[in-house]
Amino acid sequence: MAETNPDRIIKALDKNLQHAVEITLFGRAALALGFSSPIAEWGNTLDIDIIVPKHLSESIEHDEQFWEAIETTNAQLAESGLFVAHIFDEEQLIIRPGWYDHRERIDLPAIEHILVYRPAAIDLVLTKMARAEDPEDRQDIMMLISREQLTPRAIRDAIAEARVPDLPDILEQFNKSKEFIEKQVMR
Repeated sequence: MAETNPDRIIKALDKNLQHAVEITLFGRAALALGFSSPIAEWGNTLDIDIIVPKHLSESIEHDEQFWEAIETTNAQLAESGLFVAHIFDEEQLIIRPGWYDHRERIDLPAIEHILVYRPAAIDLVLTKMARAEDPEDRQDIMMLISREQLTPRAIRDAIAEARVPDLPDILEQFNKSKEFIEKQVMR
């Protein structure tokens, strides 16, 4: 398999770290690295997005070497247009309350310091529901549903269980995404 942009970013970050760190990817980086036979388009993403679980939030916040490694990595990759982008606390995302217990490990050779995970496919669908009208996110949602053979019931249950940030824009996007998914899958 050809090296993807997320591979490059994680390898660079790993080289800049001096201790073990656990990260959970979401977005296209999680799709590119966390699934067998990913579509090439996923590997072209220019960034990686990370979810910080609530129980690790304080330790990550105070991990100066981690933040320095991100800053150094972004500086090293700037010329290529690649970067570590958004780091979200789990409460900032649409996701199931028990998402952390259902993560999948992503095994990346030549990585020394980073333990890489991705959320379960259904949780990745939920995270993408924050951008209802984005054609790429819609395509990714449908691809995940199809590839992972997510049933209408599983999707319905996850949507009902989802923890949605209480922000008007995100609530609106979530409801629009729900309508889109219902039209596509719940016929």
